[in-house]
Parts: sequence; structure tokens; C-alpha cells
Amino acid sequence: MMKIALGMMIRNFISPHPIDTFLDNAAKYGHDITNVIVVYSGEFNEDAKKEIETKYGVKFTAHKINEAKSARDELTKMGVSEKSVAKLLYTDLLSRQGLVPYGFNRNNVMIAALLEEVDVLFYIDDDVAPYVLRKKTSTSDREKEIYEQEIDFFGRHLEQIEAGARYTTSDYSGYNILPYAHFDGMEELLAGLQKDSMLEFWLHAREHKCMYLQQNDPPVPKRTRKILGGNLAIDLRSRAELLPFFSPTYELDGTVYLARGEDTLIANLAEEARLKCIDIDMYIFHNTYGDFPEIPSLKDKAKTQERFFYACTGWIGRNPFMNYLLGNSLERMRARQERNLIYGAQALIAYTGNDMFGLLPRAHSAAWDSLPSMVLDYEDTMDAWSEFIHKIIL
Repeated sequence: MMKIALGMMIRNFISPHPIDTFLDNAAKYGHDITNVIVVYSGEFNEDAKKEIETKYGVKFTAHKINEAKSARDELTKMGVSEKSVAKLLYTDLLSRQGLVPYGFNRNNVMIAALLEEVDVLFYIDDDVAPYVLRKKTSTSDREKEIYEQEIDFFGRHLEQIEAGARYTTSDYSGYNILPYAHFDGMEELLAGLQKDSMLEFWLHAREHKCMYLQQNDPPVPKRTRKILGGNLAIDLRSRAELLPFFSPTYELDGTVYLARGEDTLIANLAEEARLKCIDIDMYIFHNTYGDFPEIPSLKDKAKTQERFFYACTGWIGRNPFMNYLLGNSLERMRARQERNLIYGAQALIAYTGNDMFGLLPRAHSAAWDSLPSMVLDYEDTMDAWSEFIHKIIL
């Protein structure tokens, strides 16, 4: 029988939700989920774990960052070096600033799955759900235009895995991370963040309020180079070809910022390795700003501004390393981004009245100055991962 795991990273594991929602979805459509893996760094609710184990009959693995003794012991027993074990399972950012890099988190889920001999690993985030949002075409009532439609989440992914895909993924329905806004300087801001491809979408925010919806029915799967980590399945059976996630960090004024793009980077690596990645065209719901269906207005909502600020610092941290990995002209990309980000940040301040966005150009400089250390961190991660994979396939 195939071993299928549902994996999730979270700071504090307090409630069975949303794991129970996904396991209910699996049961409804006849899929047997054998394992649940939760990687966490803060509090853990044993009662919530027992509830999931009892109700769904799954094996529940709780893996606490920096304290996963069983994983450490298993890697050591395999013969993985102390240096590689430390690189894969420990981060000093947690004790220093309470942070865990995104790629590191995702790798810990995969390590736990491999130690459990899982065949297919599903990743979800704590703010997604196994349904899509659609738009009715037969009503003029705005409040009733958008509706939820439950989908066979596991089945859609597994269908493509069984057809030979190594990675299956898709986008989200719900509000995009680019919040509802309209101001002069949007084009420059996106250029500074290296998100130029989103310009047309953002410029039409007044029309769609920055909401994505499921369009195709039935879905239309296609090859892709874009992976989203909260709507993702990985075939773990060909272990020698498994790739690690990676996301860098950088520091400004004593504060560490987490770069995003761990899923973007693994998509690029998968493309280079000619590993098949399929967009299953299933936009599961993502409660991006935590208060759906409220429109996330950038102009006058402090919560939206703060969430968007950290999205921006995440993209800023991603860009130096991503351009390095893609072989782009680093000097040209840095200068272009800096020029546009200076203008775009000032436009954001003028639009929102929030001086916090004034940090973005300085964050850009700090991230690019950190590129050499990012590259070293990446190389060390790849070395440690390679050693682990070599040992686990022996």
C-alpha cells in the first residue's frame, strides 16, 4: 500500500484545523492518508494530536525545530556527519530571533517523511482549504457571486503523480498577496521587487479586487516552472533525485529578514534536472490576509500594510540569490531594482502614510550585500542534503 503523508509547518500547533479538513476531504473521495507530519517551533497541543490520531487512524509525527532528537539519532545512525546533521536540523535563528527559514522548515518536513518511508508527500499551509472559489455568472448580487466548491484535493494531485510527475502543484483562489491598491508608482515598485509579471493584474485591481478564482472546469493540467509550497505534492519514491528547498536570510539594523522563494528555487532546480512538474489547475482557497472575505485594502488597513511589508522584504531577499542561480547579470539587476525600489517605496509611503515602507531600499542593499553568505549557505545546504540522500538510499 502506498504511504501518503500530509505535511504542514506551523509556529504553534494548537488546533486540528486545517489538517482535519484535509483528512475529511481525503476520506470523502476515498483516499487513505497514512501519515501526518507537523513541523513546529513553538507550542504543541497534545490533545489536538490525539484527536487526529484517534479520528483518522494516521501515524502522527511531531517534529520540533532544534529539538527533533529522534530524527537526529536516525541520521547519526545512518552515518550522516555531525556537520550535515546540524545543517539540516538546527537553526540558530530560532533562539536568536524566533525565526525559522522557510526552506529549512520545508526540508524538515521532507526529512521526517523520508524517515517514515513515505511514498508521496503533500504540503499544505495553515491558511489553505480543500475547496476552490468560483464565480456565479447568473446573479447580479455581488455577495452571492463567489461560492466555494469542494474538490478532490488528493486525487487531482495523485492522478498526475501516477502519470509520471515528480512535483504537482497549482495556484490559489482567494486574495492575491498583492493587496487591493491603486497609486502612481505601482509599476516601479513591482520592478524593484522583480514582480514585473504581476503588473497587468495589479493595475486592474479596481475590477477584481485582487481576487483569484478557479476558472477551468474540468481543470486543464499543464507543465509548469512555478511551484507553490502550500498546494504541492512530491513523489518521494525516486529518492536519489530529490531536491532540497532553500531560502536565504539577511540582516538590517540587527533584525533578520526571511527571504521567500523557496518554492520558486526548487522549481528552477527541478527544471534543470528535467524532473516533471505539473500544474494541476486546482486553485485551492488561501486565506491570504486572514480575514476573508474582507477586501485587503493597502491604503487604510494597518494589518494589510504590515503583511505586505514582509512580503516585500521576502521578495527583496529572494532576488539576489535567484538572479545568481539563474545566471543573470547581477550588477544590472541590482541597479535596476534599486532605482525602481527607491521610487516605489516613496510612492507607497505617499499612498499609505506608513513610513515603514521607507526601509525597503535599505533592505534591498542589505540583501544584495549578503549574497556571498547566501551562496555559502546554499552550498552547505546542498552538501548536507546530498550526504543525507546518499545515506538514506544505501
